[in-house]
This record gives sequence, structure tokens and C-alpha cells, in this order.
Amino acid sequence: MAYKDLYDQDGNLVMSGRERNVQHVALWQEANRERRAQYMAQYYQENKEEIAQHRQSRRKRTPGYGAQYYQDHREEVLERISQRNRELRDQAYRILGSECAGCGCCDLDMLVVDHIFGGGRLNRHELGGNIGMYREIIKNVESWKTYQLLCAVCNELKAYENGERQTVSDRPQHIKGHNLRLEIIQRLGPLCRNCGYCVDVRALHIDHIRGNGASELAAANRYMYRYYQYILDHLDTGDYMILCACCHLVKSFRPEAWKRINRTGDVLA
Repeated sequence: MAYKDLYDQDGNLVMSGRERNVQHVALWQEANRERRAQYMAQYYQENKEEIAQHRQSRRKRTPGYGAQYYQDHREEVLERISQRNRELRDQAYRILGSECAGCGCCDLDMLVVDHIFGGGRLNRHELGGNIGMYREIIKNVESWKTYQLLCAVCNELKAYENGERQTVSDRPQHIKGHNLRLEIIQRLGPLCRNCGYCVDVRALHIDHIRGNGASELAAANRYMYRYYQYILDHLDTGDYMILCACCHLVKSFRPEAWKRINRTGDVLA
């Protein structure tokens, strides 16, 4: 039903009762969506403190409301959070150029924010994670000098070259873990199963097809040589494959489409 269908030729409402009111309000809101959004945004900016106080008093009156709402609307809440975080990421990426400073890759899901002068782990911790870092990029112009975009492969290789990744040391467990990783890659095939990348083995990742890598790492108490040994003992299960760092990152962002994307962002046939 269109907004005008609620009225007759003389301009009188042809419906009555609660249903008429509900449809009238719904149609008015749909016809004035942008106007309402602008008004609500302006009202929030002008009354931030009062709104915050009202929300806080509501929480005190209804203890456990937030937790109960989350339990009842978990998927909806997570979807809103995911959408908001992706919008922040995309805005920060546009500020930094939207392409890899190393190879020119322009697929946003393959890009990561690189700290040009190092210290990324500490900086993310101070800012509260990646989301805090995105907000810092958006709000602070001076921070642009310390950040750049790299694809996951270029970022991985830069980290090794700058000594930011764990390299093989004289400790027996490090040597064993390194050798086990290389053996796994050789047995699974030393190239990305998606795009065929095979330039540098350091940029290849062991992917868990069913996505249970975190639980396996936890079971190994985060000892990498135990973790790699477990994978090596279970290679015949078909639960593992080799992906380059870029394809591995894309698989986590859009698992339904990662097989169709290459490192330049083009769709594969």
C-alpha cells in the first residue's frame, strides 16, 4: 500500500483504528527516512550527555538487561558489530590509499595496516586492538605518517626481513618446529592451493579447512613444535591445505567466495 492510498479523494483517512495508525506511521517513516536519520544524528550530537545518563539509569533500573538482550538477539548484535567494524576498516583503508604499498594489491580483504617503523603489537594493544587503530587513523592526521597498507604476503615478508617474526634459533624446540613446518608444507605441496603462489615459503600458511586451528593450538599449549607434530600426524585426514597469507586472510573474511579471488582482486573463472 502506498502512502497516498490511505486517503480518499477528499483527503480523509479511509482506515480507522490501530491498524490505520500503524500503517500511517510506517509509511511516513519510509517516506522520510533520510530526514529522520539526519534529525536523529543531530539530536544525538546535541544531547550526548543526557542520552548517556538515561541509558545508565535504565541499566540500573533493569539489571542484566544488556546481557539478556544479547542472549535474545545474539546473531543480530554480532552482525551489527561486524558491519560497523567493516565500515571503520574501509574508511581507514581509503585514507591510506586502498592498495598495497608493495605490490599494488587492491582487494581490501587482503590488506592489513602495517606500522612503517615497527611496534605494531604494542601500538594495537595501547589503542585497544584493530578497531581502536582504525579510529586513530580516521581522527588523527598525524598518524598517517606511521601507517601504510600492505597485502598479507608483503606484510609477512616484511616482518621476517625486519626480524619481527620468530626465526630459527639454537633452541631445539625452535629447530624442530621449523623443520616440521617445512615438512608439512612439502607434503601438502609448497604452493597456495587457491592462487598458486609459490615465490617464498615464508608467506605460506597451513590452513585448517574446517576452521578448528585455534582449538588444536590450545591443545598443544601453544607450543608450535607440538602443534606442527599434531598436524603432521593427521595429514591423512584431509583437514589441511596450504594457502598464501593473502588467500588465508580472505578465507576468514568471506569463506563463501575466497576460491574465486586472486591476489590482484580479480574474480577467477
